[in-house]
Amino acid sequence: LNFTLRLIIIEKDSDPDVKFEVFERLNLGAEKLNDQEVRNCVYRGNYNELLRSLSQNEFLLRILQAKEPHSRMADRQLILRFFAMWRSTPQHYKGPSKRFLNTEMEQHRQLSEAALTDMRAVFETAIEMAYAVFQEKAFRRYYPGNAYNPNGTWEKTRLNVALWDTILYSFSNYSLEQILPIKDHIREAFLNLLNTDKKFVEYISSSTDRPDRIRYRAATWQAQIDQ
Repeated sequence: LNFTLRLIIIEKDSDPDVKFEVFERLNLGAEKLNDQEVRNCVYRGNYNELLRSLSQNEFLLRILQAKEPHSRMADRQLILRFFAMWRSTPQHYKGPSKRFLNTEMEQHRQLSEAALTDMRAVFETAIEMAYAVFQEKAFRRYYPGNAYNPNGTWEKTRLNVALWDTILYSFSNYSLEQILPIKDHIREAFLNLLNTDKKFVEYISSSTDRPDRIRYRAATWQAQIDQ
């Protein structure tokens, strides 16, 4: 009763990054939450529910080689990355990526029914295209062949987030009817890019969230599709 309690009051209009940071600092329990789990707590709303629903998409599960959504919401963060890139476009991306994703959820946490319908449709179509073109190799790195392995090798399990951002965004600008007839061409263009463009390979391998690298990847991959 005689002790002074010092309080910091965070109001509704407080800076979103401050609220996120405070939640992170309080998150010191037995199992520390990752960024997407924190967003799931901080940014409640129908956007959050959309991410949960889309994590059960059959084509996404096939690509992730999973039978059910990820227990730590890694799949939801991938879906959020797609929507954030789709909304801003690679040309207007601003890092760092954590703030980029936080801002996307904070500003759109309560969406109209029309917006929810549009976003669901664009993701479901784009992820179906990705599976139609690449099957289980979608968003995986390809390593060109050498003297010991002339056929080259694919990354078997780990999904490359830079390729996710680049390829899935590009598919969002097309319909299935446009992509399916040229899916063999797109797959060959992808292999050719990883065989011939050292800069592209570097930009999917390190410092992948730098704005200049995101813009280069998007423009270069788009040029391959348009050939």
